[in-house]
Amino acid sequence: MTRVPTWPVAVLLAGLSVVGAAKADVVVTITGNIAVAEITLPNAAAPLYTATLRLEFDEPENLSVLNLGIEAQIIDPASLLPRLPASTMIPAEFPVLVRVEPPQGAQLLNSSFELAEPGSDELGFRRSVVMELRTVHLPFDPNRPLRLLRAPLGGNFLDLTNNVLPGSARASARSGGFSEFVIVDEMRTLEVQAIDRFVRLDQLLGDPVIDPDTGSVLRNALTQCRKRFDNQQYPEALKSLAVFDGLIVVTSPEQMPDRWRARRDLSNPRGEIEALSASLGFVLRQLAGD
Repeated sequence: MTRVPTWPVAVLLAGLSVVGAAKADVVVTITGNIAVAEITLPNAAAPLYTATLRLEFDEPENLSVLNLGIEAQIIDPASLLPRLPASTMIPAEFPVLVRVEPPQGAQLLNSSFELAEPGSDELGFRRSVVMELRTVHLPFDPNRPLRLLRAPLGGNFLDLTNNVLPGSARASARSGGFSEFVIVDEMRTLEVQAIDRFVRLDQLLGDPVIDPDTGSVLRNALTQCRKRFDNQQYPEALKSLAVFDGLIVVTSPEQMPDRWRARRDLSNPRGEIEALSASLGFVLRQLAGD
């Protein structure tokens, strides 16, 4: 087990209005394939907000405190509105952005570098990561739809939530990559949320790195799920989604690449599709009353 405090963060994130010169104290503990970050804002000496970020990797490479690059900032909620989906907003009780931006490793001369090649010193993983962000500042309320969103640096946030659990609000999501994360209040209907996920899944299946035959089989399975959703047959849509997920499980890396690394030169459509499918399942379960 490794437990090393990271240095306080004073970096201004692209596209953000930062409140004062707030710095975060971040202490990370790593056990096996799980990393847990205790976040205190602005710092432990004068805390306003606290949170716990938990990352569980399917298959990590070079997982270490320094390789994770976890930071956090207090933000002006209004500054993120242009980057958020319509009808979502940052809750005033927790105006915090968490950034997971693993640093790139040393550039190697071998252009055929692979994740497991000796000498690799940067974070990598296969498939996806389960992320959970928990804070006491957002008590769980089954009638309050909190969501966990992810964005590339300075880009638009998208919903990947696959669960919100009781206690202190614990919003979780799968992810095929990293960058910026926020918890928001979601005001769109469940039907609109589901349609958003169907559209994004269809777009991901169009990635040219996916084997065309594999992509076609997966699209057909997703189409069956969408038909049942459109007919408001939500339990049946969940069964169709399970078929879709089963097809993803048996795909090979040759059919659908499944690796991510800090250099960001590898495509990981499997991780992204797994993450978004899990999020669609979360919405369909609510529509089905599960």
